[in-house]
Amino acid sequence: METNLTVILPLVSLDDKEKDYFANAIKSIEEQKTKPKDLIIVVPKDSEVKKEVGSYEFSEETKNMLTIVENDGETDFCSQINHAVNSIETEWFSVLEVDDEYSKNWFKNVEKYVESYDDVDIFLPLVVDVDSEQSFLG
Repeated sequence: METNLTVILPLVSLDDKEKDYFANAIKSIEEQKTKPKDLIIVVPKDSEVKKEVGSYEFSEETKNMLTIVENDGETDFCSQINHAVNSIETEWFSVLEVDDEYSKNWFKNVEKYVESYDDVDIFLPLVVDVDSEQSFLG
């Protein structure tokens, strides 16, 4: 099942610690029963980040939804998101930071909310903050 939603994952850098986070973020998408339609990963143009992303072992299903977009302008976090928005073809989008993950039923719940509240233009998800050992912070 697929939802009319694009995930934007903006990357400014991808050091060794961030590579682990990146793998977890991608895994949190791949484990969903309800999937986003598209995944846009935004990287700085001509950067090592694009090479790192290109060498990642995505599932076939993820490869089919994936677009890597190079940003040749400002590459701070917000500029990466704004650049990706120009490439979106779905009604909805979600921004996934490299060190975040979606809960296992996140997209399924988004579908329910979108169907139930068709007069709403934006939804803000509840989040759980944890540290690197997955201990609850807030």
